[in-house]
Amino acid sequence: MKSLNSHLGRNTSVPMWRQLLAERGILEQAEKAGWVPGGNGWTYPVFDADGNPLKLPDGSPIKRWKNFSSHLTPKYLWKPAGLREHCPKYYLLPGTQQAILENRGRVYIASGEPDVLAYHAAGYASVLCWFGGEESVPATLAQDLLHLGVREAIYYPDLDPTGNSSAKKVAQLLNGSSIDFRAYQLPVELGAKGDINRLWRHSGFDRAFFQVSLAPLSKLPIEVSSSDLPIFTTQRDLVAVTDARRAYARKALDDELTILSDAVSNRNNQLNASGYALGQFVGAGCLGRSEVEAGLLDAARSIGLSNREALATIKSSLDAGSLVPRDFSEIGEHRQHRESCTTTQGTKTTLLQPTPAAAGDKYMPLNRRDLEQLPRPEWLIPNLLQARTVVTLFGRSGSGKSFLALDMAARVSQNGPVIYVAGEGLYGYLNRLNAWRKFNNQDEGNLHFIRNPIPMLDPAEVQAFIVAVMPLSPRLIILDTLSRCMVGGDENSSKDMGLFVEACAEIQRATGAAILIIHHTGKNGVGERGSNVLRCACETMIELSKDEDYLTLSCNKMKDAPEFNRCTFQLQTVALDNGDSSCVIVSSEKAVQTRRDPLTRNQRQLLEALSLEVFVECGAKTTALIQTAEVSSGSVYRVLSVLKRLGYVRQAQSGDPYFITPEGLAALGKTLPLSIPSPTHHDGSDSPRYPRS
Repeated sequence: MKSLNSHLGRNTSVPMWRQLLAERGILEQAEKAGWVPGGNGWTYPVFDADGNPLKLPDGSPIKRWKNFSSHLTPKYLWKPAGLREHCPKYYLLPGTQQAILENRGRVYIASGEPDVLAYHAAGYASVLCWFGGEESVPATLAQDLLHLGVREAIYYPDLDPTGNSSAKKVAQLLNGSSIDFRAYQLPVELGAKGDINRLWRHSGFDRAFFQVSLAPLSKLPIEVSSSDLPIFTTQRDLVAVTDARRAYARKALDDELTILSDAVSNRNNQLNASGYALGQFVGAGCLGRSEVEAGLLDAARSIGLSNREALATIKSSLDAGSLVPRDFSEIGEHRQHRESCTTTQGTKTTLLQPTPAAAGDKYMPLNRRDLEQLPRPEWLIPNLLQARTVVTLFGRSGSGKSFLALDMAARVSQNGPVIYVAGEGLYGYLNRLNAWRKFNNQDEGNLHFIRNPIPMLDPAEVQAFIVAVMPLSPRLIILDTLSRCMVGGDENSSKDMGLFVEACAEIQRATGAAILIIHHTGKNGVGERGSNVLRCACETMIELSKDEDYLTLSCNKMKDAPEFNRCTFQLQTVALDNGDSSCVIVSSEKAVQTRRDPLTRNQRQLLEALSLEVFVECGAKTTALIQTAEVSSGSVYRVLSVLKRLGYVRQAQSGDPYFITPEGLAALGKTLPLSIPSPTHHDGSDSPRYPRS
């Protein structure tokens, strides 16, 4: 497709060819893909969708030859010659199909084989290109991509007329399919021949810088005329956009703009709903996006919404709706059906609740073989954090949750992008990050911060967040904290918590990232705060508790793996070069406390209180212990929990008084009186007597 160096002639030496790939930062990837010097260029194998090298019927390998026989017209040739009918349409490396599935159906379209290598060098494994040049787009592109499990295609065409025309052809071929296609313009600073390979070099071969460079790029305005729309006849019923369907979509546009123009309250919510509904028509290829955007903006202005507010809502809602294209397989096939499907002015029922849509991928039944194609469980942090799951880390205020979350973020970001939503503000994070870098003697990897909390109960804001982070393809998204991202909602309400959980799931499905929620405990310090809907929805629940200088991490729930053993940490102060200091969380060699370990100050104070004669006989509730032992309410439950585990304290059942045991007295150097009343349940039934000392 593209020359590795179109200015070099046939006499260039083999070491020079290696140098060319090294200068482009793709030598390592080329050698892994089987590229070897051959003739006046490079020879490399081609693979099928399963990653197997293609061979002729006689078993000899089929290879691609990048020939530099002329510095004016470099060519890509097949080796042996004349075997095009045996060759694939696409260049992709082994593991591409699995990477597409793991990336939630996203594929990156490259402009040539060297660009495929550049994507891989930058950490993008779900990438392919077609053979024959940018404009040689296969007519069966939609069907081929769907066969690979593609749901979303991203394209950064070259900065030349060929690149623009290629992007338009791709848009035409994918229009009307269930694949969401977006093309973006590369930075003009790359020059007239700018491409992904040049952007990789411009990024200094730094993955983080490369990914950041892609994030702010502008979407190419590609208009697809109705005469250019392809006709699909695949098993997924990708239908042609007929005149009847365009008329149906036109009627829906007019009706939805009328509904929006008549809105007198909840105007932005109505704009979001209308944008989402019309985005489904855009995704199906029945309406042009620019036309819909212009109509929505005019209607939004007419009801008093500002340009800034309206444009943000229009973009996020159309993006979200386009991901769920409307099904038109039955519209236009019979006149009576066409008439029954028209919308009624002033009502949204027919637009938002059309005739039953085809099941598509969302409700497609899967057998065991299909399940084998799904991404396998993958650990982001071994035995602690799994990929593509929703996890909650909870603990009391001041227990070190944010320090632990930052440490987890920095470790995961060594292998992929991480988004940290600092809902409680970014103040202090720079020092924490610098302390982590200094203590661990490494940088923070591909870690990104968002300074504002996400209003998770607002669908438009959730979609805006998804659109903002999608170009980074994050592996982990941290929401710190749940309460800051649920402003206006009631944590104790199962309805509000259900909406929050569904928003987390929507972000997880769209990005393929694991979601880590930072949360607080309830007032009594036991369990996470709020509705148990959160616990039911999460695959993993992790608790961080603090007892004096030690932090204990324990697993409350692990859905698809064994629960990890408790581990202990401490916060260690790190002096920074600017004179400030901060803390890092470090693993402590202190094992889980046993009876051989000395009592902590709080433990001793509680046992001393329980050893008082009045409490030995009658037991003590937590309120009495807080007053007598002078232990804070935030610590008493945690300390009592440890004392119960050690056998120093006994409680018949939750809510009953606590009693000291003979072992607890022995830990204080005391003995149990010869006769004491037995502790009883609240229902009056007797409990076994303590054994006499």
